[in-house]
Amino acid sequence: MRRYFWDSKWHTHIDYDAFNVAWREWDANGGTGVPLDPVKYALETPSWALYGSEERGFDPLETRVGRKSRRTREETQREQVIAASASAAAAANDVA
Repeated sequence: MRRYFWDSKWHTHIDYDAFNVAWREWDANGGTGVPLDPVKYALETPSWALYGSEERGFDPLETRVGRKSRRTREETQREQVIAASASAAAAANDVA
């Protein structure tokens, strides 16, 4: 892990422009030659992402959304299908 620590700073974020250039060069050579080296496209870790930061790893420019429930998407969808089926059954009983 110290591979990403130099100049007394962590470099754990990705420079996507540099990565895309490196990948295209690698891919143009058929995946041979110089292997992709993550250090070449690593960016300095922002202060908010460092361990012990006040922001606790969350980008202050983005909105953090808290959830009231820990239900999974599948559970929510299952409940919606059951409710829809019950409504359809009730509607069919009203017609008959």
